Amino acid sequence: MRPVLATLALLWLVFTMAAAGDDAARKELKLLAGKWKLTAMEIGGEKFPADKLPEFSFTLDADGIAKVKTPEEDVEVTLKVNPAKKPKTIEVDHQTGQEKGKKQLGIYKLEGDRFTVITTIPGGEESNRPKDFDSSKVKTPLMVFERVKGK
Repeated sequence: MRPVLATLALLWLVFTMAAAGDDAARKELKLLAGKWKLTAMEIGGEKFPADKLPEFSFTLDADGIAKVKTPEEDVEVTLKVNPAKKPKTIEVDHQTGQEKGKKQLGIYKLEGDRFTVITTIPGGEESNRPKDFDSSKVKTPLMVFERVKGK
């Protein structure tokens, strides 16, 4: 009987922790909800010229579904976040477009109305997830978005 009780206690703890993590992720997605526009970018450790930034924006709802507008195409992605990790982690799951069915794994930070993110290439592996915000260590850009007010 004792092993059964211990197993039940362990399962309860795991489910409680998972629910707390889900709740934190939902709260974080609510903070991220809104329209965002690319305002800065680094590639290979070098700042990208501000006057050459591509038109890149996205609108995120509180459920993690984002409508993304890029110069090449408009796509829909689903975002999953884990704000408990250090640094915070993000998973971008492409629902439409050329990268449909692929995921990008990354890290992010949210500082007020400034959202900084760096990810793997689409289809990247967990082992390639960036560990810090140094764009010279990865093949993808570090992107900084600012919240678009009043729209």
